[in-house]
Amino acid sequence: MLELTGVCRSFGGVVALQPTTLAVVPGEILGLVGENGAGKSTLIRLVSGVLSPDHGEISWQGRRVALDSPRRAIDLGIATIHQELEYCGHLTVAENMLLGERWPRRWGGRIDWEAMRAEAGHRLLRAGCEVAADVEFSRLTAVEKQLVAIATALARDARLLILDEPTASLAAPDARRLIDHLKTIRDSGVAIIYVSHRLDEVLELSDRIAVLRDGELVHLSEADALDGPDLVHEMVGRPLQQVFPRTRDGSSIVDGPSSTPGNVLLRVENLSRNGMFEEVSLDVQAGEVVGLAGLVGAGRSELARAIYGLYGPDSGTMELLGRPWQPKSPWDALEAGLVYLPEERKRHGLV
Repeated sequence: MLELTGVCRSFGGVVALQPTTLAVVPGEILGLVGENGAGKSTLIRLVSGVLSPDHGEISWQGRRVALDSPRRAIDLGIATIHQELEYCGHLTVAENMLLGERWPRRWGGRIDWEAMRAEAGHRLLRAGCEVAADVEFSRLTAVEKQLVAIATALARDARLLILDEPTASLAAPDARRLIDHLKTIRDSGVAIIYVSHRLDEVLELSDRIAVLRDGELVHLSEADALDGPDLVHEMVGRPLQQVFPRTRDGSSIVDGPSSTPGNVLLRVENLSRNGMFEEVSLDVQAGEVVGLAGLVGAGRSELARAIYGLYGPDSGTMELLGRPWQPKSPWDALEAGLVYLPEERKRHGLV
């Protein structure tokens, strides 16, 4: 179906993708893995028409093609669903699905809303997506948004789906629902390129797996011939034991006495903020991961933001590296070595 022959791409003097030869056949899921910067995004952009290769050929269904724009790729039947979905949250599912198309009209030029909802409902049903067409898009769950995006692509006769980290923001049950849905789509003859850092998903879902490292295709094989450690080895070029060295045997990967495993780096005592969290106490030691669990609205994110200096607590104390910690702003936290990764990067992240 899709064949790349010697395709490569550079940006200035930096080689993002070395000459790569790769093929995808109908009805298969090709897992694409690699570390950050390995060339996965460049390969996706070449196939989806965002970038043009410096050299090499791209063939689609046996014919050489020039994917010089995303529209050209879509017209051929290649659909890319990115990790960060683009949509109009205030519009309905039906309106989002038919964006860029001619909407059905009544006599006099008025939009036929009933016909639009019916068409969107038919597309959703055909794709096996149980989502109401008249619901505001912003009210959908993360997995429902992914399913609607897939249904939209299939309705436009997509024969190749490229999924970039589709489960990155999904909880385990939602990820399972999406994976089962993708298996059904594969069985209908649609090819899928599945990009993910969740190696267990890649191993379960893929028929074949391609591994990129430093812009080079270093491994391609049947998924059954690999396991987790094998994949990591291919991705980073060294055994798993060297990728995740032990840090709790008395040694430290960071110099300095404060980073010795067991030393308390952050201490929170009786921290409270009205309406958000109350009387929270915890210690975070060097070399450990502390999980904050709770239902939505329990105050987990609010506590993290208070520690980071996005707003101050009403009572309680904090210590960082044995000293009183009272950040006035996120800049204070950055200066002290704290980093905050928000759950919604588009809304809350500046960089």
